[in-house]
Amino acid sequence: MEAEEIILKNIRIFRKLKDVKSEMMARELGISQSEYSKLENGLKRKWTEYLPKIAQVLGVTFQELVSITPTSNNNSNTFSNKVSEPSSVYHHDIELYERLIFEMKEKDKLKDELLNTMLLSKENYKKQFEIMMAKLRFDKNNFNDGENLGL
Repeated sequence: MEAEEIILKNIRIFRKLKDVKSEMMARELGISQSEYSKLENGLKRKWTEYLPKIAQVLGVTFQELVSITPTSNNNSNTFSNKVSEPSSVYHHDIELYERLIFEMKEKDKLKDELLNTMLLSKENYKKQFEIMMAKLRFDKNNFNDGENLGL
C-alpha cells in the first residue's frame, strides 16, 4: 500500500470513528460533496493541501493523520498504517462522549427549570386572572345594585 493510500485510508478511518459525514467534511473544507468524494478517493489534484484542515475538522493532529511507518514485508516496498494507539483514540472519544452526556444532562436540567417556571407563571397568571374576574363581577354587581337603588 502506498503512502498516499494509507493517508486517505486514515482520513476515512478517523472520519468514521468520529462519526463525521462526508457532507460535513465538504462543507467545512468549502468544497462540494462530489469534490470531497474525489479528494477522499485520491482523485482530486492537490488533495494534500487540504490535510491540515481535515485534521482540524476531525480533531486529530496532522501527525496522526499522515502517520506512516515503513516496514518490510517479504522484501517488498510496502508500508504499514500506524495511526495512533487505539486506546488513546478511544480514550479521547470516551472523554468527548462523557462531556457530551454531561452537557446534555445540564441542558435537560435547564429545560426542566424553564418549563417549571413557565408552568408556575401560567398558574400565577391564571390566579391573577381569576382574582381580577371575581373583582370585576363584584364591581359589576355593586354597580347594578346602585342603579336599582336610584343612586
